[in-house]
Amino acid sequence: MISVWNNLGPNVLETKFIKDLEKFKEEKQSARLIEKLSIFLPQITPVTAKTIISTICKNINLFSKEIVGLISPSEQDKALFVMLDLINQKIEHHQIEPLLIQAIQGEW
Repeated sequence: MISVWNNLGPNVLETKFIKDLEKFKEEKQSARLIEKLSIFLPQITPVTAKTIISTICKNINLFSKEIVGLISPSEQDKALFVMLDLINQKIEHHQIEPLLIQAIQGEW
């Protein structure tokens, strides 16, 4: 899946990411998709990372806020953790501030 995403342009990738997320949600496996993102983060290119960050920001409502168990974070929390990992590991330092400003202002 990651290799497919890495070969798509930003607009196509955004659509594909949402479709993949919806597919996992239908199978009640969206938390699994988020976990896979964390595991395979080293294989994600910086360009793909930016699109995933953007897509998560714009579509955070697709992730459940429901907390399962006493200490397990919600899907939304896990998605935000992955987004932060992507920012920390895949975005160059001089690009972080503009990227976060875009996310906060919803300019994607």
